[in-house]
Amino acid sequence: MSHRSTRKGGVVKDSDDMDVLSALQDILDEVVNGREDGHKCPFCKDGVLEATVEPDVKVKLECGSCKRIFEGRLS
Repeated sequence: MSHRSTRKGGVVKDSDDMDVLSALQDILDEVVNGREDGHKCPFCKDGVLEATVEPDVKVKLECGSCKRIFEGRLS
């Protein structure tokens, strides 16, 4: 999976990649399997993630509270 994760206007550094993927793995598994609603943000623990899956298997998660965005393409 390739991905881009941003927070508060900045792109997350490569050294943070494994932490980001680890925190989102269960959510990504559920989103890809059709459960797109009701996921809490694992970073701020406050917001609900808005999840979208595009036909070309691109996944986007965005927290309405902390504004953190994760975009990834499943391969």
